Amino acid sequence: MASIVQQAPLTGPVKIYYWPMLGRAGSLVRMCEHTNVPYEHINDFPSIAQICSAFGAQNGNFAPPVAVINDKAVSQSTAACLFVGKRCGLTAGMDEDTAPQLLMDIIDTFEGGLGGAQGKGGAALKAFLEGPRWAALAGNIDRSIQGPFYFGETMTCVDFFLANVMSWFKANLLDRLEAEKGVKALAPFSKIVGLYEAMSALPAFKTNKYNLLVSTKPDGSNFFASDEVFADYK
Repeated sequence: MASIVQQAPLTGPVKIYYWPMLGRAGSLVRMCEHTNVPYEHINDFPSIAQICSAFGAQNGNFAPPVAVINDKAVSQSTAACLFVGKRCGLTAGMDEDTAPQLLMDIIDTFEGGLGGAQGKGGAALKAFLEGPRWAALAGNIDRSIQGPFYFGETMTCVDFFLANVMSWFKANLLDRLEAEKGVKALAPFSKIVGLYEAMSALPAFKTNKYNLLVSTKPDGSNFFASDEVFADYK
């Protein structure tokens, strides 16, 4: 008979180390907000530098986001999502074998595919969105969603991850692309759209206790696609 592994009691708030915005740490913040799990968002550079080896720390966590629970630190947005999702009770009904694959599919599709094309300019972005690669990548995600959420009727941390990535690309690129160019890149993928609409309606996607924005920092700097990208999208 399989034994039941219980989590150790939470000895303090979940600590989330990331820059002063939601960004790649958005799924972590929103899961804690949604489930009322105590958390701290730590975004000053000296604190981040103390826990990330990219800035001098002598450990195995390279760059933010980093989540710390009971003194265990986990970095990489996908791994941290699973780590915090488990603490927040958002893994019930989730297939733990396929969840890491699904998270990486999201990264490949949006950060690698869509973001990579955007980084090459408007012409490359147009070619990507109109070519077979976008349809194949996004179609793969769409087919993976059982509906209305990834694993059926119950939302899990994987749903928070996809919705967070979606919120980033909508804020930085897709909403303006639709408004100015009439491009509805996600229109063919009804399950992706439905999942995002359901998740974005949650209070955790509207506000948070730190007033963190999707991709804009308190100093006004942001990660919006440049005017040149839209000018070259012809």
